[in-house]
Amino acid sequence: MASRLHLPPHIRKRKVTDSEPIVDPAPEPASKRQKQRQTIASFWDNLSRLWLTRRALEELGRRIPEPVSIERPDHPIIDKATKKKFNLADLQRFARHGGPDLSDLRGYSSPTPSHSVPLIMKPSQSGSNKRTKTGKESGVTSSGRKSSAYDANFRQKLKDNGVIEDDLGAEPENSAAIQTRLARRRDSLSSSRFPDVDFKEFRKANKDAASEDGVKMNAFRTIAGTAAIPHQGDKLFNNLVDFPGGEITVAKPDWYDGSDPTELRKELRKTLSGYIEPSTNDSLPMLPNFFTEVKGPDGSLRVVLSQALQDASLGARGILAIRGYIDPSTQYDNNAYTIAATYLPNGLLTVYAMHPVPVTGQSYPVEYRMMQLRSFAMLDRPETFREGASFLRNARDLAKEFRDRHIAMANNKAQNTPSSDPLSSGTMQSDGPPRPDSDTSADELSLDDGS
Repeated sequence: MASRLHLPPHIRKRKVTDSEPIVDPAPEPASKRQKQRQTIASFWDNLSRLWLTRRALEELGRRIPEPVSIERPDHPIIDKATKKKFNLADLQRFARHGGPDLSDLRGYSSPTPSHSVPLIMKPSQSGSNKRTKTGKESGVTSSGRKSSAYDANFRQKLKDNGVIEDDLGAEPENSAAIQTRLARRRDSLSSSRFPDVDFKEFRKANKDAASEDGVKMNAFRTIAGTAAIPHQGDKLFNNLVDFPGGEITVAKPDWYDGSDPTELRKELRKTLSGYIEPSTNDSLPMLPNFFTEVKGPDGSLRVVLSQALQDASLGARGILAIRGYIDPSTQYDNNAYTIAATYLPNGLLTVYAMHPVPVTGQSYPVEYRMMQLRSFAMLDRPETFREGASFLRNARDLAKEFRDRHIAMANNKAQNTPSSDPLSSGTMQSDGPPRPDSDTSADELSLDDGS
């Protein structure tokens, strides 16, 4: 039986006259502040390894009962019954000999504090998040604050749910073909069409970028080129099924490529929406499988890589979903169809590929493995820039070809399916191993050198 997807108005400021007192705005209600500082409970519970971060320490501090404060007298110790002053030396000697006889207290159970401190940290109600904004834009909901890529435990949460950077593991089968394809030279980046003076202008734009937006607008766009590929940036992926577990902030890539929604049949878009339509604005590109994360002058390599991991896992999951509709028996073919890149203001461009692998014996059915393809020092010299820019632009082209192939095959199957239900003759599985119930060739979507 086929499985189904479960799936402020503008206010004009009034001038304040000298006769009018200036009143500070009322402070936010304490209950509201407390709700905004809550962290999703299961986030801390389910981490296999807890990293020593500021938020983790704040959580530990919240869990430790406050000690009862004891006021130290600033006058000599006096026995209230006899009004006799005690000599401190006598008290110290008394303590050295064992102190008072407490035999009458044996067997008395000490009072239990209102809440104990567990050895393993439990749900948090506090924490800060550098990238967190208010409301939906940061993935913060009324139920609590989620962990973002600026927290080391964010990366641990991805790992615990099968999203890993795996440079030492098994490569996707089409790794060599991808490398060959992306290494092709491009006429638009030849020394005659992209002379050294253009490279100097790029270096100046990169150096003058004072913020992350400046790097994106002035430097990275020069690398990405002007291909007619649907793309967007800084759009919240607020339509996708929570992954993993809904305990981390919603992805918001700096750049992503996708396909025009009208290219896929309407009934398929509706059925697969939670996996292939990233935004509630359904006019934006769908089935994203190329992503770039950029950082400004103060950006962190750890943060940008964590963001790229999250982006790529969502893209790979979307491709996996549409492959499950096309043919469940070849849903997992050990090929990579998702590409991600990171760019730092020091000129380091790194390109990755991600592919899904079914696993057993884990709490998750699928591992999303990201491996590094190449890295380039884009500020080094003109030839290095041309090579790196060609690699990235070829990656955008190849990702588009992957999307086009899957969309065409999905449309073809839907058109030839007699039932009105697009999933009635196939098994769409985006989160588990496939069923071997089809005879479609597993090589139909593999990459060849002539792509």
